[in-house]
This record gives sequence, structure tokens and C-alpha cells, in this order.
Amino acid sequence: MRKPTPEQDELLLEIKGLRKDLKDMTKRAETAEEKVGLQEQIAALESQQTELRKKIELDKIERDRQVEKHEREKRELEHYIGLEKKRQEFEIDQAKRETEVAIREGNLATERDVFDKNLKFNNERFEKTEKMLREFCDSVLNRLPTVTVDRQITESTSRTHRQGKATD
Repeated sequence: MRKPTPEQDELLLEIKGLRKDLKDMTKRAETAEEKVGLQEQIAALESQQTELRKKIELDKIERDRQVEKHEREKRELEHYIGLEKKRQEFEIDQAKRETEVAIREGNLATERDVFDKNLKFNNERFEKTEKMLREFCDSVLNRLPTVTVDRQITESTSRTHRQGKATD
């Protein structure tokens, strides 16, 4: 093997340097490609992140709508429950009033019956007492002697007699 000449050595050194530069450039190119690829990935990820943020905001809005809808339904339900309680209270009060009226009517009918019985009893008692008193008066009158009185009334027309009465 021959020994290289200084020009060949120089060329070899230069080739080695160029190879090294080529390797560096290749690495830089790869790094640049990686950067471009990474930048594209970053851009894609940022785009996805933006889409996800939009989706999150839309989901929040939808959740708020659902919460408001649920709250409205809950308020309506509570309102209806309140109305139903009022209706039931009214019906209970009405039933109590109707029951009280029915009891009063029943008591009034009972009192009327008792009154009628007492009235009938008192009428019968009065009639018996009246009959007994008539019989008693008839028996007393039948036992009394009969007296006839003949009398004559004369009127005096004397003045003195009238004057005497006038001065008294």
C-alpha cells in the first residue's frame, strides 16, 4: 500500500471534514424535520385543544341548561305540591264543615223529636188534668144545692139621696 501524498491527505481530511459537516447537516436536517414534525404535531394538538375547549364550553352551557331545566321542573313540582296541599287542606276543612252541618242537623232532628215528645206528653197531661178538673167541678157543682133568689131592685129618685152620694 502506498503512502498517501500530502495532497491526498489534505483531500482525505477535507473529505472527513465534509463528511462530518454532512453528518452535522444531516442531523440538523433531521432535527429540522423533527422540529417541523413536532411543530405540526403541536399545531394539531393546539387545534385539538381548542376543539376540546370549545366542546368543554358547549358541554358547560348544555349542563347549565339542564341544571336550569331541572331547577324549573323542581320549582314547578314544589308549586304543584303546594297547590295540592292547599286543595287537600280545603277539602279537609270542607269535609269538617259538612260533617259539622250533618251533626248539627242530626242533633237538631233529635232535639226536634225530643221536643215533639215533650210537647205531646205535656198536651196529654194537660188534657188529663183538664178532664180531671172538669169532672171535679161537675161533681162539686152537682153537690151544691140549687138556690133561687127573687129580688127586685128599686131605684130611688130622691134628691137627697143623690146629693148624699155626690158629697161622699
